Amino acid sequence: MFEFPDLAAAAGTVQRLRIVQAVAALPTGFDGVLPWLTSVSADESAEPEVRLAALVHLVRRTADQRLVASR
Repeated sequence: MFEFPDLAAAAGTVQRLRIVQAVAALPTGFDGVLPWLTSVSADESAEPEVRLAALVHLVRRTADQRLVASR
């Protein structure tokens, strides 16, 4: 079973941004990606850059899913 990474354990903003990007790149059917991105984007203890990156990836993934569903 896959465990999503704990961003607090990563050292530095750049590493946290890379983690967000890596999780966002997981396949569409991968369970837990959207909730993880949602929780990161709402985490007030995270850097604004990390929260924004999570939000951008969340919007992109949900928009892609809506496009696929509408076809």
